[in-house]
Amino acid sequence: MSKETPPAPDLSIAENPATSWRKFLRSPIAFWSAAGLCFVAFQAVIFSRWISDGGLHAMPSGGYEISTTQKIVTWAVQAAVTVGAIIVAVILLKASRREGRPTFLALLYLGLAFTVWANPIANYGDVHVSQNRYALNVATWGPYIPGWESSYVEEQAEVFISATGLGYMLCILWAMIPIAIFDRMGGRESSSGMARWSLTHVIIATVAVGAVLEAILDPIWVKTGAGYAYAGVGQTFTVFSGHWYQFPLANILVFPLVLSLPPVLMIWKSRRTGRDVWILQGREYLPRRTCNWVSLGAAIGLANVMVLLALMLSLTLWGNDAFPTDMPSYLQVG
Repeated sequence: MSKETPPAPDLSIAENPATSWRKFLRSPIAFWSAAGLCFVAFQAVIFSRWISDGGLHAMPSGGYEISTTQKIVTWAVQAAVTVGAIIVAVILLKASRREGRPTFLALLYLGLAFTVWANPIANYGDVHVSQNRYALNVATWGPYIPGWESSYVEEQAEVFISATGLGYMLCILWAMIPIAIFDRMGGRESSSGMARWSLTHVIIATVAVGAVLEAILDPIWVKTGAGYAYAGVGQTFTVFSGHWYQFPLANILVFPLVLSLPPVLMIWKSRRTGRDVWILQGREYLPRRTCNWVSLGAAIGLANVMVLLALMLSLTLWGNDAFPTDMPSYLQVG
């Protein structure tokens, strides 16, 4: 993958420190890093309360049935997700080494790891997504999110490999894949590739590619039963409605618009102008020893905003209905 932006000069050395500090405070990275710090502090409170109350434990292994075949599938998917996360990390690490600093996508990949806390929001008010109680899991921390209410709280699990956790980090693919396709179609040189596309073409192509990815990957993931199922969602605009492997079509709209489009547009604009990615503009005013940490904070802020928006939009569009009658017991809640 070509460089996202040319290396920025370290202006903090050439300028008066007070002048650099004032410019930093007026830059986008100051806002986004502050937002990231707030999200980190917020989830630290949630998890510390959850852990101190004894919530850090797996769900009871009994009370459900699961076949040997499904056990094998569950472990195979968890292994595949782990390997996939490692491969993506290696790709992003190599790109960062070529650029001489962490790339925007590498920072966003790490930032997505700090969004796991928000997963229980998908079950706000009632159970909409049920997770595999056989897979590696812990009891939900939903009750420790202010304002969170749901049903069957004691039976809700958080699966942190084949659903949340590494699954959230792999959402970076919804940005990496469109960018790789655009570069392949437009040329590999840093002066061409996606930078040669118009804004309209980038938006249409990004949403289209993201919609296809979501329409293919998410239903396959659900059909394995290894991570989660869309349980209590409305049957309108839902494929295979009434079955445990049903899939809400709202995802095909929400994921491309919220998880794909913002980072792709930021990289496109950066390549067109030769400037840094928008949320990272201003890092050139920071000392090198703190620049990467502040940049990571900005990525955490952006990742949390995107995931929260995706969850809230999905929750609104999913609707609500009873669990499918054929829901396997290891995915059943209530």
